[in-house]
Amino acid sequence: QVGGGIGEAIMTGLTEIGNVLGINKLREAVGLGYKHKEIPVDKQDAARAVKATYYSVNERPLKVGSLTRLTQYDTSRYSVWEETNGQLLLTIHGTKLDAGDIFNDAGIASGLAKPTDSAVNAIIDKLVASGKPFDIAAHSLATQFVVNHLTGDEANISEVLLFNPASSPFQNTEYLREEANNPKYTYFINQGDIVSQGLYQEMNKDTM
Repeated sequence: QVGGGIGEAIMTGLTEIGNVLGINKLREAVGLGYKHKEIPVDKQDAARAVKATYYSVNERPLKVGSLTRLTQYDTSRYSVWEETNGQLLLTIHGTKLDAGDIFNDAGIASGLAKPTDSAVNAIIDKLVASGKPFDIAAHSLATQFVVNHLTGDEANISEVLLFNPASSPFQNTEYLREEANNPKYTYFINQGDIVSQGLYQEMNKDTM
């Protein structure tokens, strides 16, 4: 009834079995896999900054690579960093072992929910209202918070980086297809990550 379902779930299972058996690596070895792009240093810094956001506020580093954390923005869910070009980078962590995150994960897995987070909504809206260019980098559960809040009209968002984006084969197929092929998003996906399989199945050749 929600538009996703059995076929997608079966494909997810087969893909995971193939990954465990090494079939994906074998395909790459004989030239049938996807070409891997080298990740630029600034994107690697963004990934490390997202990882740092999982730490408690007082344990987060003040600098990650070329990024400087702006401590006045810190909350338990996100941090804001200044890039070398003067733009800001909002980093948002995904699931931690608390009831709210687990409930949201269950909603995604079942295909029945499109979770948002009021604190994430508020900081995005605040940065959009400032009119200054900024980037967003989110991981796992937080990628759903971002894509379910953005309208596409936020002109001052330069890049949206989604690491291990959360999805489920039981989510609405059109919703997955639209998100998976949105040119405004840059995806960092592990083919063997079951959390991203719902989106991965809906990516077209141009997106890949």
